[in-house]
Amino acid sequence: MLCEICRGPAVDHTPPGYDGMNIRCSTCGNYSIAGSVLNKLRQLSLDERYRALQRAKSHGSLGSPLIDNSLLPGHS
Repeated sequence: MLCEICRGPAVDHTPPGYDGMNIRCSTCGNYSIAGSVLNKLRQLSLDERYRALQRAKSHGSLGSPLIDNSLLPGHS
């Protein structure tokens, strides 16, 4: 699979029944994407995707950073 952020090689580690994706990328690291924003994220430029991941990482959640609707452009 390709990383949803950098489009480089990645591994899908999404557990069964999870509403979203859990991705491991050697460039971007481990992160999750909420299922409700996956299509929106794919419509963003690579730079906007990267910024959403950086915001998720800065929120300091336990485990993999989660990209959700609040981290996409147009939300504070």
